[in-house]
Amino acid sequence: TGKATISEQDGTDLASTRIVLELMGEPAIQPGESQFSHPVHFHIGSCETPGIIKYSLTNVFNGESITILSGVSLEEFIESLPLILNVHKSAGEVNKYIACGTASAVNAGFEPQ
Repeated sequence: TGKATISEQDGTDLASTRIVLELMGEPAIQPGESQFSHPVHFHIGSCETPGIIKYSLTNVFNGESITILSGVSLEEFIESLPLILNVHKSAGEVNKYIACGTASAVNAGFEPQ
């Protein structure tokens, strides 16, 4: 499961949106494996049939991602909803998802797939 906290980013010249993603229950690293990050995006579509990427976020590392969408106001972001938040297993396995959920409201949770 996870949580995306979405807010207006203060202190910038451009209207910007801040997205903090927290991923709980991330797969454990096995002995001998290196830790890797998980690409994450907001897509148009559904978890069953994800469409094009609307917003790329900073990869999830150690269960967290913080992204500033520079030039995207909070109002503009809200107007683009609903979107799906898709967390990919790795850059090499972007067709495998470890979590996906529909963001139809600001500060939405999501579930693993």
